[in-house]
Amino acid sequence: MCNCSSCPFVVESAIKKVDGVKEVTIETKGTEGDVTVSFDDAKTDINRIQKAVSDLGYGVK
Repeated sequence: MCNCSSCPFVVESAIKKVDGVKEVTIETKGTEGDVTVSFDDAKTDINRIQKAVSDLGYGVK
């Protein structure tokens, strides 16, 4: 994550575009954050969700 106020919204938007994602919650902590994602595992997986975030240039742990 970054420390600007729009970053969580950018990340949330990208994750929500992944087919099968149902809900996204982001809790920011300075320049980092925790993301909780509910998704249909018949339509997507954690790797696709992580790729959506890393494609934006953000690190994923």
